[in-house]
Amino acid sequence: MPRKDPSPLRTCALCLEPAVLQRSHVIPEWFYKPLYDGKHQFTEVHSKPGLHPVTHQKGLRENLLCYHCEQQFSKYEDYGRRALYGGQGVTAHRKNDTLYLQHLDYKLFKLLQLSILWRASVSTITCFKDVKLGPHQEVLRRMLRTKEPGPSHKYGCVMLVPWHEGEVIEDLIVAPTSTTLDGITIWRFVFAGMIWLYMVSNCQPSKDMCDQFTQETGKAIMRYWNFMDIDFIAGAVEHYALLGKIP
Repeated sequence: MPRKDPSPLRTCALCLEPAVLQRSHVIPEWFYKPLYDGKHQFTEVHSKPGLHPVTHQKGLRENLLCYHCEQQFSKYEDYGRRALYGGQGVTAHRKNDTLYLQHLDYKLFKLLQLSILWRASVSTITCFKDVKLGPHQEVLRRMLRTKEPGPSHKYGCVMLVPWHEGEVIEDLIVAPTSTTLDGITIWRFVFAGMIWLYMVSNCQPSKDMCDQFTQETGKAIMRYWNFMDIDFIAGAVEHYALLGKIP
């Protein structure tokens, strides 16, 4: 009698080929590290009233990608970790409330940004259930499949740094939400000391907005934003206070 295969083939979300799927992170594991407490747990808070914080033991994962596609994304994640936290040839200087970055590898960093947005859109994890990109989901899949980051204005991402009383808020993750501005849908992610605002539209954003995206020249900016003034995570601020994070 033939033995049952303990790992049946399923369709990889990126290449669409049958494969044994890996336990894939939607948000790279290293983004979770600032969130973990002494028990290696982190708490997910919500911006919507009535939803209570949820404790997790590990970064959110699911069977999503085949081995080869997982390795492709791992390359972007490794570069992003080294660029943001390890230097990796990136130079940075701060002026007032803005951090200016130079010498980023545009292709690798932009593909990291796009991979997080796309993974959230195809994920079945409850935290990401509201992320619906419509036809943009397939456009992003093809861009990632062909390793093509597109121009800076296409699916550009504004990066913000939340702070409170002079300290960066690192130990916070909030389920993604969306809003619209000038006809452009903005998907808002909050995790590990950064806010990522993705512009999802067929229209090109304003020049002022485009100037805040990662540029083909390897330049990028991060603006510091007072945590207590961030309206779209007002509910999260309340939960954050209940957890004893805000004095």
